Amino acid sequence: MNGESTEIRKMVINILYEKFDIPNSYLNLEYWSQPLTGNVFHFSGVDLTYLFFEVEKVYHIHINSSDLEDYAFSSINKISEIVQRYVS
Repeated sequence: MNGESTEIRKMVINILYEKFDIPNSYLNLEYWSQPLTGNVFHFSGVDLTYLFFEVEKVYHIHINSSDLEDYAFSSINKISEIVQRYVS
């Protein structure tokens, strides 16, 4: 993992902590691949939409619908990978 991807992941984690009140204990490495709509995070469709727009706002990017195929915007790792493609 390079420095830029680490910073992106930290920012996604910060958004989850600040905007969604996700406890730090759920923002550890062991949960980064867990689906945000799953049993750990319990995100609703509205939560995911809000997160989507928040990520676009923070990074000043517009995520294409093709980047959302196959549940690509579903975990901390996957969201970070999408952002990485836009800021690189």
